[in-house]
Amino acid sequence: MGRDDFDAVMEHLKYLNGYRRECGRDFRIYITGILTRFTEKYRDDYYRVFYGLADQIVFKNVYNQGGYMPEIDMLLKCRSDGETYRRCNLPFDALCVTCEGYLSVENADYENMLVVADLNKVSLHEGWYGEKMKDIRRRFMEDRLEGTLCDGCVHHQRRPASALMPGLANENPDIFSDEKVRARIAANEDVLRRYGVWEGGDAPEKKKTVYVPMAVDILHPGHINIIRKSAELGEVTVGLFTDEAIASYKPVPYMDYETRKAIIENVKGVAHVIPQVTKDYEPNLRMMKPDYMVHGTDWRTGPLSGVRERAIEVMAEWGGKVVEPEYTKGISSSGIKQKIRGDGK
Repeated sequence: MGRDDFDAVMEHLKYLNGYRRECGRDFRIYITGILTRFTEKYRDDYYRVFYGLADQIVFKNVYNQGGYMPEIDMLLKCRSDGETYRRCNLPFDALCVTCEGYLSVENADYENMLVVADLNKVSLHEGWYGEKMKDIRRRFMEDRLEGTLCDGCVHHQRRPASALMPGLANENPDIFSDEKVRARIAANEDVLRRYGVWEGGDAPEKKKTVYVPMAVDILHPGHINIIRKSAELGEVTVGLFTDEAIASYKPVPYMDYETRKAIIENVKGVAHVIPQVTKDYEPNLRMMKPDYMVHGTDWRTGPLSGVRERAIEVMAEWGGKVVEPEYTKGISSSGIKQKIRGDGK
């Protein structure tokens, strides 16, 4: 938790206002702040507290800047914030150079995931107009940011990403995990209670995290049963298979990813939806490090039996558990599609 120097900030603001009056200097005083779901209700109070101490007061909603902070969308995003797409100007009009001398797309590129040129080897002109920078600009204009860190910031999505220039990036397995943030919140429950930032003055019970991989080409009672049982364990994140991931082991889906996502994210009990880009669950499991992974018993045999064994091994590394509710017999997406085509009984 950060140190609270609010009283010192107020004293400095009063001093600056007094100094401006005494010296006759025509400088401006601006106040900016970031609101979270725990402080957004105090917005009007902030304006009253700072009234008369600044020429302009601006508050912004917290967001996952640069894609490095997935915990913001998961834990801190304002309830009043319905934004699903954030425009970004940085690749077009901002020069961001790291301490190592790398040209990056973003000014908060902590792990050099968005580096496009090494300015120790090429000129700034070559880097700024180079193919990598041109490519990322095209991807922004065409909204094709999948696989980049920018995707998390622009689309408020929690998805795996790769460095634009892997040889210059720093490996950090915690980039896409909010585990440490959740632990820090739990460890500072007394501070949260003292400042009353939680509704009712009580710190919330730390929810267990639950990962549920699904294809959901046709939503049926079996899916609902799995989600209901998963929600009893904790906060549910559905890993929704992409079209390509489904096609890797069975027929392509009737509905594309975005259509299926629009359906499943509105099902009761689902808190978040992220893409499951391969048949193998390991990348998403390592990214989330969930307390539980839930899958019906139907994967014990067939094309996912090997995936099951690996998932159990991976989850055991941090003490996670794989929970297998009994498969809902007599109903499946494949069976429903067969009946629709007329080749099933």
